Amino acid sequence: MTDREKLHDQAIEKLLLASLVYTPSLLLTDGIMPELFYTEIHRSFFKELIRIREDYGSVPSENLPIYLADKFQTLFVDVQGLASSANPTPEIKRLTELAERRRLITAAERAAADAANMERPVILPDDARPAWCAAQLSPQRFFDKPAPPFEFVVAGLLARGLTGFLFGEGGSYKSLAALWLVYQRAAAAVHCSGKWLDRFEITTPGRSIFFSAEDVDLDLHHRTENIVRAIASQRPDVPESAFQREIAENCLVIPREKWIQDGECFLVNENGMPTRKQREIIEIAKEFRADLLVIETFSRVVAVDEIDNAQASRAIGCLERIRDGTGATILCIAHSGKAARIKKDDVYGANGLRGASALLDNSRFGLWFRAQKRKDGADRLQIVNAKTFRCKRADDFIVKVTYPSFELVEDHEDAHDIFEQVIADVRQNPGAKQRETRRRIGANTAATSRAFQDAVAEERILLKSRKEGYFAVDEA
Repeated sequence: MTDREKLHDQAIEKLLLASLVYTPSLLLTDGIMPELFYTEIHRSFFKELIRIREDYGSVPSENLPIYLADKFQTLFVDVQGLASSANPTPEIKRLTELAERRRLITAAERAAADAANMERPVILPDDARPAWCAAQLSPQRFFDKPAPPFEFVVAGLLARGLTGFLFGEGGSYKSLAALWLVYQRAAAAVHCSGKWLDRFEITTPGRSIFFSAEDVDLDLHHRTENIVRAIASQRPDVPESAFQREIAENCLVIPREKWIQDGECFLVNENGMPTRKQREIIEIAKEFRADLLVIETFSRVVAVDEIDNAQASRAIGCLERIRDGTGATILCIAHSGKAARIKKDDVYGANGLRGASALLDNSRFGLWFRAQKRKDGADRLQIVNAKTFRCKRADDFIVKVTYPSFELVEDHEDAHDIFEQVIADVRQNPGAKQRETRRRIGANTAATSRAFQDAVAEERILLKSRKEGYFAVDEA
């Protein structure tokens, strides 16, 4: 018997179940959760009580004993013979302590396994970290073997291990889209052919955590029911229970109640320094082995002045430290600025993120949700890949929102990739100037300028001088 298996008390578990059966209102008591019950049959018994309450709005007492006796037989006989308590606080406290000890043992075992895995990098403490070694830092390591391929959370759009934003004005369905991404990745093993935002294929399963400092459990519950039902409808040959099972196994959803439970609301304090929340997120992400963390909403989790570039940079640094400590992709949901709502020709979202420019400058990914006027009774969104890294920027596209689903609008007229058009024009016109290229390809000033910046940053073109103009890299 392992140490973890010793840390349970069947008698107290049964006492708590007896209290829940005879005083169903106790099911709403804060802190009672399936993890308190170590024995599988006890956990199933508790989940059945929860299911009955969710289905009926309460636990119907008149037929409950007959139903439970038929389904759980011997266990119900044991529970029925126990005295119930209207205040089971001691039992809850004891089982919570045992559950926490089991969790710590599990985390320690996983940490030991990670430590023994020689393929997994480790970060040494500051006092034990070796000094930089010239031999280890030589570019020779790049020549000794081919570079490994990039990995993606969303193929062709979002590379693994990046830190970035989903941003847009209020009511532009950012959180809904993020939950779709979490649940589609979780269910990919049974779905196999899902597309996020009806465009980007999600074929590889992944583990995600959705942290909401904004939405309470009730809102997330309703949203989850609608999304999972919509996902299941895409595969009528697969029972909905199969999707539910995969999603329950492969993602966690942290509501606002749990986010603020420890009394710390912010990841970053008013001085731009990380709080203990950062460590808590790293610990649960490592324990769950999540490779995608979604945090909602940026303005609710950082206490910094959003228009202060220095503090905004520290906030991004905090998100990156979570990435460094977990290896996960970090997506933060954020609101767009007033300028983005006014400036309609800002194709690549340069004015998108509210606050300091350092937010978008220092992040590695950005997807901008721009609301459009309703057509045919449905909301439409223009979705713009405002910033990307490790892959080519995706063309902007339009989706129609029929809650809770997103449907790609195939007749979107603005399908031109200005980035590629700029490169092609410079190749055809060595020494091109931005003004001349903009006139030839018919793009607006902001979009052309951003495309030139990105093409230079990706070393597709270079600026010899303002007088000589731009040249394709291989022709310069």
